[in-house]
Amino acid sequence: MAVTLVRALRAEGVPVGSSQSMPLGDQPVFASGMAASCTAADVAARQVIADSFVVQKTHLNPGAGPLLDEYAKAFEKVAEQSAQIADIAARAAAADRAPQSATS
Repeated sequence: MAVTLVRALRAEGVPVGSSQSMPLGDQPVFASGMAASCTAADVAARQVIADSFVVQKTHLNPGAGPLLDEYAKAFEKVAEQSAQIADIAARAAAADRAPQSATS
């Protein structure tokens, strides 16, 4: 659902994206000394990353108040459509799970 939500927010002009692309254990500096096993914590970390997003650091700018007000309106607009967004996400997930037909 996060991908669909990010797309909806971006369509409203909110600059959102991933906070990180991989768990710490997958990063080369840490992976060299770790076992190559996949633990429940690894699975959970990957799911958190897949389900998370962040707004760009505009909020750090002291003059960003009006822009943040627009972001808030965009979040409200997207939230009002949460049922439709959930439906789109569910259909996309089902399509991803569906077997792909072979083309010759």
